Amino acid sequence: MARDKHLVLSVAQNPPYWSHCRFLREKIASGTLGEIEAVSINWLGNALGALGLEDLPQQMPGVVKPTLFRRSVHENGGGFLIDGGSHLLCELLWCTQLRVESVTAQMDDSGFDLRAALTLSLSNGALATLSQAANSHVRDKRHRSLYFGAAATAQVTGVPFEVEIQAPQADSAIESVHERDLPEAPTPVGDFIECVRGGCKEPELDNDLSVHIVEVIAAAYESAGSGKRVTC
Repeated sequence: MARDKHLVLSVAQNPPYWSHCRFLREKIASGTLGEIEAVSINWLGNALGALGLEDLPQQMPGVVKPTLFRRSVHENGGGFLIDGGSHLLCELLWCTQLRVESVTAQMDDSGFDLRAALTLSLSNGALATLSQAANSHVRDKRHRSLYFGAAATAQVTGVPFEVEIQAPQADSAIESVHERDLPEAPTPVGDFIECVRGGCKEPELDNDLSVHIVEVIAAAYESAGSGKRVTC
């Protein structure tokens, strides 16, 4: 609809606006890792306050406190996968520039999940796994992604974020970078404004991928509810 009406539609998923993801995407696109053969993404933290399941802490990072529509499955559209999980899927698909062909998912509750694990068949034939837990006893965010390529492996750890690239059987990393040492990334609002002012500039996260992420999430909830693999 936005395309037909010549309007700018921008979705503020995190990865295009994080320096470490932009670095990883560049390394994959340049062939440093070779053909992607497998991916594993894991996120653990405690998001019960943001999900409306406990009181929010008095000191919250960010500009404003989270709004509590997330505690309603009808308003949120699901549980934590549709919230935090969407950014993990964006990392996988935006950085690799691949697409998901089918999903198999398990959740603690397919209506309002706090824990989910997905197996994703990618468009190049590789398999990816994604797991997350929003009710970890450890409140710090623990994020680890592994991108296994035919030529090298990239490991993302956080938070704060670091990316390490290592060749098979190498004794040390080929390259290791910290988020703070990378060039500053665009911001979602700045990107949107540049798209509006620039006329022909596309958002950092193109609309087709934004829609595909929603398709994958919908397929995951369907799979968790039915116990079957679902195509996207």
